[in-house]
Amino acid sequence: MGVDVVGPRRRLLPSGGRSAQVGVVGSVMRVPANRVISILGVLIAIGALGIWMSREAFLQKPRTAPTELSRLAEPSGDRQAIVSGLFQGALVNAADGTDFSAGPAYVRLLEHVQGMSAEDFSSRVSGRLDWEDAVAHPAQWRGEFVRMRGLCAQLEPVKVRGAGEDLPDVYRGFIGQPDGLSEVVAFDAVVPPGPVEINKDVLDVEGVFYRTVRYEARTGVMREVPYLIVRNLSVFVPPVTSLSTGALLLRIGLVAAVAVAAALLMLRLSARRRPPIASAGSTGIREMFEARAREGRLDPNRPKTE
Repeated sequence: MGVDVVGPRRRLLPSGGRSAQVGVVGSVMRVPANRVISILGVLIAIGALGIWMSREAFLQKPRTAPTELSRLAEPSGDRQAIVSGLFQGALVNAADGTDFSAGPAYVRLLEHVQGMSAEDFSSRVSGRLDWEDAVAHPAQWRGEFVRMRGLCAQLEPVKVRGAGEDLPDVYRGFIGQPDGLSEVVAFDAVVPPGPVEINKDVLDVEGVFYRTVRYEARTGVMREVPYLIVRNLSVFVPPVTSLSTGALLLRIGLVAAVAVAAALLMLRLSARRRPPIASAGSTGIREMFEARAREGRLDPNRPKTE
């Protein structure tokens, strides 16, 4: 039996030990079951991450298209004549800067707005309310059909005294900017709103400018803001940007490549941590040298020569 010397400090294996070498390689490549489970867990986690990253491609479109609010309304014409002809004169004697007091004219206004269809009312909207100008010149804005968008700060039902059975309640609310101070608008909606989360949902409202209202805020400060009678109200849904097919496939491919690379890395690390198993038939260095000495091929007592 011959001996292959691989290096100065390396193990000597029998030259005929091919089966022993195969056994060593096989033992290295064997991976414990817990390692396989860990690798599968990593692959599942990476796949879930890829699905989560691509979730917008599977989302449905918004329930209603977001309203374009870029254009400001510009009230014009003889406002006195316009107001006199609207809603059977319900806006003629509107008193700016007063509280939420109700009267026959207010109830008549509510009933007329409620009787309009959503499409007809929306077709009359001229643009976005100019908050500062409406507060400064409310008479010029009275009777203008406008829209506003803002964070919902309050929304609750209020009983209407003197109204018919078709209008038992209005839904009084406040919208404004996220700071809670700028561009606050008060409104009474004549149609029941859907589910709304206060201080979270942004509302799109379409209404007719009634007057300015003066009220005491929760901070104790008196405020005067525009007051709308609202026919259409909806929760603003930001537009969904869907991924194209090519972009979606590219993202899925990248996730798959990362998953495969992670699996190969874990397999390599698992293999390196398992020490090579020596063949059962292999012998130690001392035994091999003694066997060859007995055969006369090597004299262990012979002095070394240069």
